[in-house]
Amino acid sequence: MAWSSAFLAALGSRHYRPTFLLEVVATPVSREVDVVSSHPSLGPDALVGLPRVGGSSIQPQSWRPTYGTWSVTVGGWGLERAVALLPRGTVVRLLMGAAGLDRASMEPVALGIVRKLSGTPGSVMVECGDLLSGLTSRWTQTLSQGDLFYAVATSTTVASQYLAGNSTLVLADASVLQRLTGGTGAVLVEPSGGADPFYLTYTGVSTNTLTGVSSTGAFGSTAVTAPVGSTVRNAAYLYGHPCDIVRQVLLSGSGTTDYDVLPSSWGFAIPEDLVDIEDIEDWQDRLAVSTGTYSWDLVTTAKQPTGLSWLQTYLSNAGIWLACRQGRIT
Repeated sequence: MAWSSAFLAALGSRHYRPTFLLEVVATPVSREVDVVSSHPSLGPDALVGLPRVGGSSIQPQSWRPTYGTWSVTVGGWGLERAVALLPRGTVVRLLMGAAGLDRASMEPVALGIVRKLSGTPGSVMVECGDLLSGLTSRWTQTLSQGDLFYAVATSTTVASQYLAGNSTLVLADASVLQRLTGGTGAVLVEPSGGADPFYLTYTGVSTNTLTGVSSTGAFGSTAVTAPVGSTVRNAAYLYGHPCDIVRQVLLSGSGTTDYDVLPSSWGFAIPEDLVDIEDIEDWQDRLAVSTGTYSWDLVTTAKQPTGLSWLQTYLSNAGIWLACRQGRIT
């Protein structure tokens, strides 16, 4: 959601006197806590001076982004409390409004992750990286769950010989497989006879039988006979418009109704109010093809330790990249 028209109009006033509020954002590893403000009516007034913001940049042709930084200075009687609430890695948001307005009228102007505290006993600078620079791994308190698709490295075996063209695939244990809610899934089959592995897609599961199996190998592979005992690996399969894929990966695991449709290990669980869904929808309308449907297939059988880079590599092929705009991800 973009800044309100009232906020934009106020920014153009010669007499605009801004107030700021720095807050800790609720994530799976932190609770939401109002930290400090520049005005006592908004909370402990420990913010000193104006924030400093360094913008992001993009490299043409490769479409590789370099994410920016921003900082605020904390001082006064609220300093000790602020420092205690802002350890390295804390996700924070800077809100801005006009003097005399309440918090509900403030808009986010910066979104980031605390990288460093520096200064003197009476004044500390809180240095933050752009939030996107903090999405190298998923936000979690469990070390083994930091990789995107951390649960994808599971496998089972073929329980009844598969012949190329079969519409079903019988497995020893289909419960290890994951897919988009109500959507199409994918597996990588490794025939025990030594033939090349191949992908199959499926649309349903009945006990340990995959149904609606593709009649040919998927994603450019060739299906062949897979004897009993052949390994079948779980695959993370994302498909659709790239903007849909972005929203699903960012929001899955967050409890968001519309876009929380992937297995939780496939998503970053970003709180919905940190993502500018409307702006992404606007770009989705512009990113189209002259005929047919603009749709991508992304598939992996490996955990991704640098999940955002994995996603950005695919997006760069179409000149698309993630950015923070008006305090939200788009």
